[in-house]
Amino acid sequence: MRLLTQADLSKVLEISITAICELVYTGRLPFHKIDGDNILFSADSIIRYIESPLAMEDLKYLTSLKKRLWENGPDKMKELKDYGSHFDTPQPPKRYYLEPVKNKKIGTVLYVRYLDNGKIIPSHWSTHTNDRGAAEHFAIANREKLLSRYYDRKTVKKPNGALYAILKRYYSENSPYLEIDAMRGRTIAEKSRVTYHNFVNNQFIPYLKKNGVKEIEDIDTPLLSKFQQLLFKGTVKRAPIMPQTINHYMSQISLIFDHLIQEGHAKTNPCKSLVGLKITEEQLRGCYEITKLKGVFNKKWKDEFPYLLCLVIYTTGMRNSEIERITVNDIIAIDGIRFIDIAKSKTKNGIRIVPLHDFVYRKITSYIKKTGKRENDLIFCNDKR
Repeated sequence: MRLLTQADLSKVLEISITAICELVYTGRLPFHKIDGDNILFSADSIIRYIESPLAMEDLKYLTSLKKRLWENGPDKMKELKDYGSHFDTPQPPKRYYLEPVKNKKIGTVLYVRYLDNGKIIPSHWSTHTNDRGAAEHFAIANREKLLSRYYDRKTVKKPNGALYAILKRYYSENSPYLEIDAMRGRTIAEKSRVTYHNFVNNQFIPYLKKNGVKEIEDIDTPLLSKFQQLLFKGTVKRAPIMPQTINHYMSQISLIFDHLIQEGHAKTNPCKSLVGLKITEEQLRGCYEITKLKGVFNKKWKDEFPYLLCLVIYTTGMRNSEIERITVNDIIAIDGIRFIDIAKSKTKNGIRIVPLHDFVYRKITSYIKKTGKRENDLIFCNDKR
């Protein structure tokens, strides 16, 4: 049987060592002397002592002793009592905990977060107070009601409630929606993905929110037509966008609606009834007819590379820095018309798509095949020049 020291017994009985010494010297507590003055206690003798009836004089003495100890050393007695509480029978778990959250009016507000079936519920609820007692009462009284509402929201989702969540993530990096599209045969280049993501999040979503759109059914063709006109006219913060670029962007929005229909989130695609903006000759950014270039490009040049480079410059009006960044993936087709997708520019207005003459497209395609360029390769990157 293990022998207990005075410190051990003090923790078990929740009384001070001074009180234990008093009980030993008055002969009221059984003990053993080891190696001279070293006083130890056997657990058996202590158990017998505790279980034996307490004499009236002992009861009076201990009551008096307890009173004296609390009067002379209240802090130490409280410390011993708090320590002894660790040996009490554990209380049933609260199944919730409180989190202080900063609040402008009252400094902090306690929020309750519940534990249910061994898991922490991700949602938390305001108790509307910073008083811990009142917050605990709120947590206990409202547990079933709040958890029931939480699980109802998880199982019974509002129709189309995820509209903005889908729009924000559709063209994001590692988008699950683009993965599904890829399985269906639709893939886009990384540069184009970034462009579409920025357009949807910086232009389309703010427009929908400004017009009070909350559900997919709120989006109709007239609303999208107004959006087209807004992009074309421009605003104080944003320069006008060319019609062909707007039409291209709206085709990417249309693909989102196609996805929503396939997944059962929408019934119709409002983009299907949308009429594209008309592209005038002045808005083609220098896409000239080949016959109007004084016959220069009808002659055979000695070197194909400068010929092709000059052909692109004079027929598209693109800057040299833009031409240098063109990759094979940047040549896209919309309704049978070829364009060069300029996804990055020094200005917002520079992000656009540029029409590509059929003759120029055939020349570029031929050059790509001859040089063995791949999808992400720069078309006009030539190490020899």
